[in-house]
Amino acid sequence: MDKIRDMLKRTASKLSLGRAESSETLGGSAADRGKHAEAEAAAAAAASLPAVLRGEPHPPDAPFGFIALGPTGALVDTATGAEFRWVSFNIPGLLMLEDRPPVVWGFPLCRAPVAHPQLDCNGVGYGHENGRSCIAWTPALAAAHPEVPCATDWVEPDPWEQADAVRTVAAMGGRVARTYTLGIGPRYHLAAPGVFNERPFVAMDHALAAARRFGVRLVVPLLNHFRWFGDLNDLARMRGRDALTFYGDQRLRQDLKDLITHMLNRINTVTGTRYGDDPTILAWQLGNELGGWHETPPPADWSIEIAQHIKSLAPRTLVMDGTLGGHHASKRYPRASLESPYIDIFSNHYYSGEADAGMLARDARHVRRFRKAFVAGEVGLMPTPALDKLLRRAAADANVSGAMVWSLRFHSALGGLYTHHEKDAFWSLHAPGLPTAFFGGRPDVDGFDADEQAVVRIVRRRALEMWGDQIRVAVDRVPFPVPPKPEPVLDVSPRKLNWRGSAWAASYTVWRREDPPPPPQQQQQSQQPQQHTPPSSSAVDHASSAADPGAGWTLVAQQVLPCVKWGGPMVCDDAAAAGRAYWYRIVANGVDGRCSDALVIGPISAEQ
Repeated sequence: MDKIRDMLKRTASKLSLGRAESSETLGGSAADRGKHAEAEAAAAAAASLPAVLRGEPHPPDAPFGFIALGPTGALVDTATGAEFRWVSFNIPGLLMLEDRPPVVWGFPLCRAPVAHPQLDCNGVGYGHENGRSCIAWTPALAAAHPEVPCATDWVEPDPWEQADAVRTVAAMGGRVARTYTLGIGPRYHLAAPGVFNERPFVAMDHALAAARRFGVRLVVPLLNHFRWFGDLNDLARMRGRDALTFYGDQRLRQDLKDLITHMLNRINTVTGTRYGDDPTILAWQLGNELGGWHETPPPADWSIEIAQHIKSLAPRTLVMDGTLGGHHASKRYPRASLESPYIDIFSNHYYSGEADAGMLARDARHVRRFRKAFVAGEVGLMPTPALDKLLRRAAADANVSGAMVWSLRFHSALGGLYTHHEKDAFWSLHAPGLPTAFFGGRPDVDGFDADEQAVVRIVRRRALEMWGDQIRVAVDRVPFPVPPKPEPVLDVSPRKLNWRGSAWAASYTVWRREDPPPPPQQQQQSQQPQQHTPPSSSAVDHASSAADPGAGWTLVAQQVLPCVKWGGPMVCDDAAAAGRAYWYRIVANGVDGRCSDALVIGPISAEQ
């Protein structure tokens, strides 16, 4: 028996070895097979996700209906009948942008005076700011071209930027985003009583179109309380009135209602949809932080009158009250507003830290007693553990329909990222966020918050949890989106390489070559305007695969982090010889290593 057992063991060993040799011959080592299986599992998980979570547009034939107030105060998706909840971001620059000067003929205006501008053949003067060319603003330029705005005005974002912003939110699972208010003033939405500017409304058209394309709904506040942008003081000044009497002034009420009428009857120039019939608008909010933290909140009769006017023109769209609840929300929300059939949602803002978690639960519970929905409209600027705790509470509390973190900035059409300082070491956030190691123990680096990656991942996790059974894999197994292909910009050279960044790109890889690349299957010229372009600014976008570039390409830089403010160069190729022409190949790398298609620009020459 012992001999038989030994013989069977030797036979089994040979068979096992044979199987191992055979599998290595056919499919590689066990480690390789494991990696292959993981890749297949990740691909299968990605394929099962809603398209927007893969960074793709919302399918045109997929349900996208209005969100309605249910009988208990929960929000309901009318297209599916499911409860609708979310965790996401505020995007204050989506309608109007304060973080860069206006762009004229493809270049930003110089914010500082230019003593000796470089003139082109058309007599336009150029200077340099933030690492790139800018157009020198002069009184003579303003006189010759009155359409050119002041360099300090808020500006309309580029449609590409708006698409980048909502694509970023959608791909993290954010189903809703909150904008900043409408603008009031000569160059903004309401220029004067009964006078409206088309340009800001066209920008709003593009914002709504981009949001609809990526399946993101918007909350749009009408007026601001504080003196910053689009505030009630601006509206009162148009009539020579005192802002202290704003809510009781019937003339000012009518001016606001006239603005609402114009807006809700507007036909979107991009989608052809009337604003009052567009399910992309989750809610029109009566205002941002109305009443401030300690001042008298708006009276119920004002809120109800404005809400009723909105409902008369957009009966299927929700209305969110604009009162800032502050630290005593139950005392600041008028009972008449809570009982009004014209107001559907109430909200509060949370910036205090640990104490906010308990306050959020009390506020939501109070509002739901009146069968109204409750939303944490702004959350943030607090230590990351406190924010994590607050969002956990929000996601777990059935009385909370949504929560939106303050605030997200996006890529600039001029390259780099928009940045905004909030307070202390807190800056606006970017996805997917810079790694903590980049900051070397510092709380921030000019333009970037050291905790942004941690905060973005917290928001993403809670956002994905809100999808419920629409995501058929564990939240931990939802892959990060593959970044889209970078796009070209004007005014680049080997010493200041730049491009339009890719949503959810964790880093970039850059190659160089001296001879023209092989002819691509397709060729697409830059979408940027070509007038008034300095001689060194040629850029051609060649379609290219993200695979190994093959022979002829030299690696210039890898793991290039997106840590550059708008317009600033991403890479300086010091090895490029002056006067020679080069082609560059740029690939965006995703969080999990998957990469975009490649952008190829060139030929561009190094400066002498």
